Amino acid sequence: MSDHDHRPLRWSSVLISLLCPVIGIAALVAVSGLEEYMEARTAQNSLKFAWNLCQLLAVTGGIIALSALLRSRKRSALRLLIGCLSAIVNWGLFLQIIAASPPGESLHRYRISRVEADQRATAVALEEFHGVHGHYPHWTMGEHAANAFLGTASPLWSMPTFQMSVSPGDRMELLTLTTPFAYVDRLPVDLALAGWAGSGTFGYYSNPSGWILFSPGLDKDFDLRFVDFPSTGPLLMHDLVLRAYDPTNGSYSSGDVFRVH
Repeated sequence: MSDHDHRPLRWSSVLISLLCPVIGIAALVAVSGLEEYMEARTAQNSLKFAWNLCQLLAVTGGIIALSALLRSRKRSALRLLIGCLSAIVNWGLFLQIIAASPPGESLHRYRISRVEADQRATAVALEEFHGVHGHYPHWTMGEHAANAFLGTASPLWSMPTFQMSVSPGDRMELLTLTTPFAYVDRLPVDLALAGWAGSGTFGYYSNPSGWILFSPGLDKDFDLRFVDFPSTGPLLMHDLVLRAYDPTNGSYSSGDVFRVH
């Protein structure tokens, strides 16, 4: 068989090897973009599958590119350049994937760090409010809560959070972190709830002794319950510590992210 007869196969091999990393990266990006709309376990499994697929395609593309180079009888400058480029891209991608964090970890760490930072900022506002008014902002559940706009079907409907309105005819002067004086520009959005409970804010509860801000974490499952909070006395309980989120157990591990005073 002549060199001319081999040429289409060699070019097709190089093109296939170049497509392999593109397909792998596209799959990983697609799953990463959709994971916030999935259940925690489904998202985790989908990311692992896309991660492994990306590695497999990178190795496959690298092998195809090297094979095309070795089979080539006429190593034209252009063909050699494209073949080498394909091999470098594929094997470089494979090594980069191995060295990188597990799929989604960077995004997950960012979300948790934002939750913790927003809770720290809100804690400062709560203490400033208490210094002025002698009590902490009111909390409630349901139609007068900050998350009421999410509707009754939302899991946040029955979780305590900041009270933002009163019933018609209620003469109580409602003081919040945003009105009539803005201790914060707006209530923070809990990024751990992205794709699950819209743009809801943290859970919040207070009694005369202190307050707690809490987020379900990336598993989107509240370990803390309203019945766990005492009406009087300190909120920092032993049971509370046992339900804290621990990132060393994995991004989707159980436990809530909270700040308590």
